[in-house]
Amino acid sequence: MDRRTMIAAVCTLDAWWPASLRVHELPHAVFLALSAVFSGFVLTIYSLAVSHVNDKLEPAQMVAASSALLRLNGTSAAIGPLLAGGLMTAFGPRAYFAALAALTGGLAVYDLWRKTRRKAVPPAQRGPFIGTQPQP
Repeated sequence: MDRRTMIAAVCTLDAWWPASLRVHELPHAVFLALSAVFSGFVLTIYSLAVSHVNDKLEPAQMVAASSALLRLNGTSAAIGPLLAGGLMTAFGPRAYFAALAALTGGLAVYDLWRKTRRKAVPPAQRGPFIGTQPQP
């Protein structure tokens, strides 16, 4: 399956959960369960992005690209809480979920738009997706 499709699907699911909180009041246990599912999906976006980028690069370029992605991820991890905190101060606690929905939904829309601009990487050129496993 095209990694861009997976990224768009994960981001769409991630945008649905926080957006649904603006409509429904959930029992605490359901809220926590959905938070766990949301977190599990969000954590896959980075590895899918790295896999997608590496599909387009030569092996000699992969370390530099991974470095740039790590820097972008770290910068976003530093700016995100500041942005969310400012929004929550201005608009209340629900602004946190609106920001999550907007960011993941925006990434899904951008990803789908990019699919119209570039062809998919042919299956023969794609590397396998290998999840990390804890070492004993």
